[in-house]
Amino acid sequence: MAQFQLRHLLHPLINHWHGRNRLLPTIVFTVLGATLILRQIPVFESRIATSVIIVFVLAILSWQTVGTLRTITNDQRSYGAPMNAWLGYGALLTALVLGGLQITDQAMAGFSKRAALEAQYRPVLLPVSDDGTSAILSGDLDFKSDASLRATLEAHPTVRVVTLSSDGGLVFAARALAITIAEHGLDTRVEATCQSACTIPFMAGMERSVSPSGRLGFHRYRFLKAHQMRKSGSDDEQDKDIAYFRKRGVAADFLKRAFQTPHTSIWYPSLSLMRTANVVNDGG
Repeated sequence: MAQFQLRHLLHPLINHWHGRNRLLPTIVFTVLGATLILRQIPVFESRIATSVIIVFVLAILSWQTVGTLRTITNDQRSYGAPMNAWLGYGALLTALVLGGLQITDQAMAGFSKRAALEAQYRPVLLPVSDDGTSAILSGDLDFKSDASLRATLEAHPTVRVVTLSSDGGLVFAARALAITIAEHGLDTRVEATCQSACTIPFMAGMERSVSPSGRLGFHRYRFLKAHQMRKSGSDDEQDKDIAYFRKRGVAADFLKRAFQTPHTSIWYPSLSLMRTANVVNDGG
């Protein structure tokens, strides 16, 4: 009885493989219908599940392709209607393209899943000192830097100091960091080198300190690439940050020297000069 039922279920599949079915039902149900069903298979992160699905899709595509080509051949022998043949070829091409996309999605596995994408762009927590009071922000500054700082502050609410070590980066990203530092009332510190755009988040600190071996570096701004849609130039953006530095209490003569330094070089003022100009205000 079970064998009879299995043979009965497999009969349409076997008929399609041998090209015995009618062409139009084959196009609608066996090719397009089955393809749409295959597209509903979710993408799994498991490599085992992914491998099984890829093999299954390849088997279905092979079955569809061989059976459809045989059905087209038999239909042409019986009816000789070229339009039916072209419909069959078009449906088969659609099935192959969509099936190929399904295989690509499965092969990429986690990369095509929303959860994996979120994990890929999830902010990386900054290193935090053993006592949980200081976070270390290093490397080029971009908009992921601010996201990482905010995530770190949320995970470690005891952080009160941001130690900066960077050669600079995006001015707009540096401003975002400055806003975050100011919002949380954090102190800033430099123990190595903080230069170019890095000086912006440094100036946002409530208490700003530089170790004897640390350096702050200043120079003029420069856009790396002009853009026809850009309304402002490097001087406009520089003036915004000069105004911000003044608001933070930095002496005007210091700022004049700092932002007249050519972009191709860096001015590293002495620690005593920075204290006098109120760049460093730790009272040391």
